[in-house]
Amino acid sequence: MRSTKILLMIRVLSLIGLASVLYGGDIPRTLYVLNGLGRTLSKMNLETSEITNDFLQLGDIPNQVVGFEERIYVVNSTPPEIMVIDPQDEGVERRIGLAEGSNPWFMAVVGSNRAYVTNYLANTVSVVDLENGLVVKDIPVGVGPEGILVVDNLAFVANSGGHPDFAPSSVSVIDLATDEVTTTLPMPRNAQDLALAPDGRVHVVCSGLWEANAGKVCVIDRWAGPDSTPAVVDTVELGGWPGDIAITQGGRGYLPDWGDEKSGFLYSYDVYTGDVYHSRDNPIRIGKGAMRVLYDDREDVIWVSNFGDDAVQKFSPQNDSVMATYGFGDGAQDMAIYGGADFVDEAKDVPLPSRFALEQNYPNPFNATTVVRYSLFVDRLYPATLKSYSCSGEGDSRARSTSTSYVSLKVYNIAGQLVRTLVDEEKGPGGYSVVWDGKDSGGNPVASGVYIYRLKVRGQRVKEVRKMLLIK
Repeated sequence: MRSTKILLMIRVLSLIGLASVLYGGDIPRTLYVLNGLGRTLSKMNLETSEITNDFLQLGDIPNQVVGFEERIYVVNSTPPEIMVIDPQDEGVERRIGLAEGSNPWFMAVVGSNRAYVTNYLANTVSVVDLENGLVVKDIPVGVGPEGILVVDNLAFVANSGGHPDFAPSSVSVIDLATDEVTTTLPMPRNAQDLALAPDGRVHVVCSGLWEANAGKVCVIDRWAGPDSTPAVVDTVELGGWPGDIAITQGGRGYLPDWGDEKSGFLYSYDVYTGDVYHSRDNPIRIGKGAMRVLYDDREDVIWVSNFGDDAVQKFSPQNDSVMATYGFGDGAQDMAIYGGADFVDEAKDVPLPSRFALEQNYPNPFNATTVVRYSLFVDRLYPATLKSYSCSGEGDSRARSTSTSYVSLKVYNIAGQLVRTLVDEEKGPGGYSVVWDGKDSGGNPVASGVYIYRLKVRGQRVKEVRKMLLIK
């Protein structure tokens, strides 16, 4: 009996060790920094603040560092390629070549083996099979595509318009079920990057021309247009020349601006109301050459790369102040965070979409009424389900007209008791919204407190659950 127990313990410990290797459990939370001028990758142990500079040589013109699952990816414009890096041994596992002259810019990883890469000069988005190292499709988009953001079943691509006029600028919306552009939204000059707000809306930073003081953020509601298609619903005027965007879980948007000869600038605004806190007229002054921002929801901080200072700053959104400054390689440009088994990269890297999605209610907290949004769509991994689901109302019209799913959306109190059923019926694919007036099934106002709302689709094992706060 004793020997059996010992063998069992050894086996368990072996499995734990294997899991540690597979999921990066032995690697601490690490900030990876791409140095544009030095063409190197640096890193900082976020637990000890120990910095290792220039541990890996990159391409001649590196653009972006991305993390997903157990790998780090670097997008090089020259040579045009994706470098696949193993964080365990910090070596280049392989290189995936892209089209010559395409000038790859940014990428988003979807699922476990697919990536979407914007090609600035080719005016395309390449769909890359990461497992086999092949480009399986090139999707024509707008002129000068830069940033890309994947949200559920859609990829949003910021088309800058191209140098030197940066016009026409637009956002192309790609349906991931078909890998085709379904919507093109005009934008102010020089759309550069995108971020997802807690209410499910997509915020697009448009820089304008250099020194034109015309920086803006356009807000896209994914279901506001005809047939529940994406549409621009608001524009926030910031001025200056912001080039990137990050949004905190508290709903504050931050944008870096290269700045002046003294310092870089950081702008901020409320993503729900559009109220501007810091603009070109009253910026937060940070390090020189502020280039990119990265939100770390684990610590609720913003990381800012300062290209001109060869440094990265840790910034507190609670009091709008710099917490610490760390020196890195030549031209600190882009950042990604490895957190044991996961990466943080402004929601650019997301799992393959489920067949339905539930958004955070808005407003939250709320007083009288709040809106809950949800969507039903196709899961690309299961093409056989095309007869039952489509993507946000787009795609095969026959699927849209004949396919339905039984949907329930219910509100519970913190004790798990049913308070109100908001939806309990057959629904076709698309985006939906429903208003809860803070009353129970009998029409009686409920008390202040935390409530749970749950979306469930019949036949699906998973369900989406979120919390909301009612304050009277």
